[in-house]
Amino acid sequence: MKIVSLNAWGGRLGAPLPDWLRNAAADVLCLQEVFSGPALTETALPDGDGHTIDADLFGSLSRALPGYRGWFSAGSRGYVNDSTWLDLPFEYGIALFVHPSISITAQRSALVHGAFRRDGSGSPPLSRPAQAVACVGPEGRFTLGHLHGLWQPDGKHDSELRLEQARRFRELIAGVADPAGPLIACGDFNVLPGSATFGLLGELGLRDLNRRFDIHCTRSSLYGKSVRYADYMLAGDGLDVERLEVVRSPEVSDHCPLVLHAAPAARKTGQDAARAG
Repeated sequence: MKIVSLNAWGGRLGAPLPDWLRNAAADVLCLQEVFSGPALTETALPDGDGHTIDADLFGSLSRALPGYRGWFSAGSRGYVNDSTWLDLPFEYGIALFVHPSISITAQRSALVHGAFRRDGSGSPPLSRPAQAVACVGPEGRFTLGHLHGLWQPDGKHDSELRLEQARRFRELIAGVADPAGPLIACGDFNVLPGSATFGLLGELGLRDLNRRFDIHCTRSSLYGKSVRYADYMLAGDGLDVERLEVVRSPEVSDHCPLVLHAAPAARKTGQDAARAG
């Protein structure tokens, strides 16, 4: 089983992103910083920082991933980033793409920070959606939670807003969790490794795989700041984790894809028993 988590950076790098995602052959793709604007006639829009976004990145990726079932969850409408807003009919959020071999038995999306915003009023940070799905696939049952954590201008240290976000994310996952399979959580959490976020999610049995695999940087060369922690993958009991991979080439974003290679332990035990017999 292969799970990918990636901040897509709004599709700023163009074709390399859908090309890599298509070739990744993942079971589930968890993507942050995605725009959806199916009503737009022009989707290449300036982001105010010298780059161009794909304002219908969800549509572009849906076309690039035939057979996958896509699910987009919005946190705001019209926003490009935390400092620039355009009054156009597109939305900002996260997306999940599930391989056709995977069946979804339960799903839920909710805002884990803030309220949905339809105009340029208010101040940062933007509202933040999260997604959770219970799945059954060839490797067995599992539940996956997916989050793009809030950005705050004073850094990635813990704040009450981040802790409340973690509590809501924990409740979202628990609300759809299939007790017959392990839990997985991933995303661009926008926190530091020692964050209390991990303790709160640990109440569900989730453990930080970045720490286990000694991963200290998940940003590409396109990101110029010194603090390079952002993206995390967590797993609970019952998941046999083979490895967690940071893909540094090709560069498809200012983040690197995190790729989890794993299988529900019950499935692997059954296969081993069958071979032994």
